Amino acid sequence: MAAVNGKWKLVALENFDSYLAAVGVEGEAKEKALQFLTPANNISQDIALDGDSLSITTTTPLAPIEVKATLGTQFDSRYLDGREIKTLFSVSGDTLVEEVTGAFSTTITRAVEGGQMVMTMKCGDVTSTRRYDKI
Repeated sequence: MAAVNGKWKLVALENFDSYLAAVGVEGEAKEKALQFLTPANNISQDIALDGDSLSITTTTPLAPIEVKATLGTQFDSRYLDGREIKTLFSVSGDTLVEEVTGAFSTTITRAVEGGQMVMTMKCGDVTSTRRYDKI
């Protein structure tokens, strides 16, 4: 699972608008996400997975977001629009899996494919993909 460790820069995204709608992000929060969470804004994720200990720091133009978790232990957090959610991280094979429940349910996976980290976000039948290059 060490393949996802390191710092990754967002280089491409697909279907993000539809994903935000599927998880219920609306209004100003949706506008900000579509404006700022794009490759043009130097978005990066620094991932450190060591045993069951996980740290993900996402750097955005708005503010850095740091998540510290223990694999297999659900915790309370807030989604990008402020709604309360529960998050659970696990590892399945070579994939880091993030299960989010609360006002909505979504599954986010991170796996290295062809030298890129591919982050796939699914809510219902809507899928958004974010691709990152290692930096």
